Amino acid sequence: MELQLKEIDLSYEELKKESATEVYKAIGPALVKKKKEDVLIDLKEARDKVELRIKTIKSQEKRLSNKIKELSSKLR
Repeated sequence: MELQLKEIDLSYEELKKESATEVYKAIGPALVKKKKEDVLIDLKEARDKVELRIKTIKSQEKRLSNKIKELSSKLR
């Protein structure tokens, strides 16, 4: 997930530097011509989703860790 987040950030920064108003976006095996601004919005939304997934996973990890500690203490 962290790698995916870095890739999105790198793509976003590179695309911002691009002077063209239209770019090609990979959708499956095809390249589709889209407005640069639309692709920037898509990347921002993808970043938000990945950040939310990371936050959710960390929350679940913390909750499970606490549960393991609780169960471990009950077994002693």
